[in-house]
Amino acid sequence: MINIKASFSQEKGEFMTEKGISHELYKDAGPYDYLIGALSGCLYKTFADIAQKMRVTYDSITMNIQGEKRTETPTTLSTCHLEIKAYGASDQEKLKNAFEKATRYCSIYYTLSQVAKMTWSISF
Repeated sequence: MINIKASFSQEKGEFMTEKGISHELYKDAGPYDYLIGALSGCLYKTFADIAQKMRVTYDSITMNIQGEKRTETPTTLSTCHLEIKAYGASDQEKLKNAFEKATRYCSIYYTLSQVAKMTWSISF
């Protein structure tokens, strides 16, 4: 079970994990900023675990994620594209395969794929 405690006032919002990690919710950031941010974190953690098992190394990964919302209610995502840049890959083909597997095992990616067309590209 996952347990998050959240509190909100007119000025600020915050949620805290069971491990005591606090995340402030900013006025100028919208719900989809947090959703796409959560996608990036979940997908990276899933990818990192798979890459380690596949014994492929890299220096760093960056993601640029663009999502488009539907205009009709509820305004779920209609499309989401991830541009991945991998630096210092020990084996580009293995790293690409690890990322492809991550898109199949990442729970947030999977959840979003139920309402949005998900696409991705990777460059080195």
